[in-house]
Amino acid sequence: MRAARALALGAAVLLAGAGGAAALEDPISQAGRAADKVTAAAANLAAAGDSQNRLAAYGQAVQAYEAGLAAVRDGMRALSGRISELQARIDSRSDELSNILGLLQIVERSPTPVQLLHPSGPLGAARAAHLMADISPALESELIQLQTILAEMEALRESQDKARASLRAGLAGVQNARAALAEALSERTPGPAADPGEIDALRSGAISLRDFAETLKDAPGGGLEDSHFETAKGALHLPVAGKLLRGFGQKDASGLARPGIILQAPAHAIVTTPWRATLRYAGEFLDYGEIAILEPQEGYLLILAGLGSIDRRVGEVLEKGEPVGTLGGLQPDAEEFLIDGTAGNREIRSETLYMELRIDGEPVDPTTWFGLAPEQEGSQ
Repeated sequence: MRAARALALGAAVLLAGAGGAAALEDPISQAGRAADKVTAAAANLAAAGDSQNRLAAYGQAVQAYEAGLAAVRDGMRALSGRISELQARIDSRSDELSNILGLLQIVERSPTPVQLLHPSGPLGAARAAHLMADISPALESELIQLQTILAEMEALRESQDKARASLRAGLAGVQNARAALAEALSERTPGPAADPGEIDALRSGAISLRDFAETLKDAPGGGLEDSHFETAKGALHLPVAGKLLRGFGQKDASGLARPGIILQAPAHAIVTTPWRATLRYAGEFLDYGEIAILEPQEGYLLILAGLGSIDRRVGEVLEKGEPVGTLGGLQPDAEEFLIDGTAGNREIRSETLYMELRIDGEPVDPTTWFGLAPEQEGSQ
């Protein structure tokens, strides 16, 4: 039947127009932006070897890769979610769509004289024809929607394939960046370390993180001249490529509120110093696990707690962007990264970093000092 052929042709023409593009915008664009982050991280790594401060350059390259990998996983989850949503729409109407397609095939095969016959005679045939004329626009709309959904699913799956390629490239890149960073760390010549006996004495006398911070504040040494740390307010980068999990003074599940913030990041993520600072303390403390206390300027202490390892010595001056250590946990392999991006609610194992900023011994909200990107704000 010519009408059926025209209907299919009309659906294809409308599909090629702008109507289907809007539905593809969000998840595909998100995946594309994530791939751009991985590409930018590769460029950072390529330039890091010629940098004057290789430690900072390699540290920032690792963080760039970690941010890119997280973005790719988020993009893959968005793509998978959209595909599942479209598939559910098709499945919920599969019987209805099958009946519509079957009806059109019957009409297409029927000879014209048979189409004009009706058990009630010419009047019944006329009424049936009128009814079909009313139904045809609805059938046309249904088929256009189906064609649009199928085309969107095809585009989403193509974007998924590209995201997988970006993910694998990012995994290889971050491994190379970590290897280069480890080599640069081994080649450095660290300055004189602080007396461990003095540090242990300071720690043993403290009964809380606040007391320890007060003791360090009053202890000699550490403050850097001409640091101008106060001018960095609002423009600092987070020490880890993660997201804000709990805000300043916000209570946790047990009702405990601490004067700092909690950041969530993948296991084994690198932790860097956001500003040139002296490492005043590195080691375990109470129930905070491994902590690092940085002093960027006299009167300012940045406390990082929950690290899995610390790669620097107490007394060292760390330049902005240089690594302090890493979070705990095991670094996931490639297969885990792929599963995380495509399967349900399963996610890569994450760790948390607790951060306090104290000025003259008093805690302040660190979020006012760090320029959080939109994807880093809010809990997840």
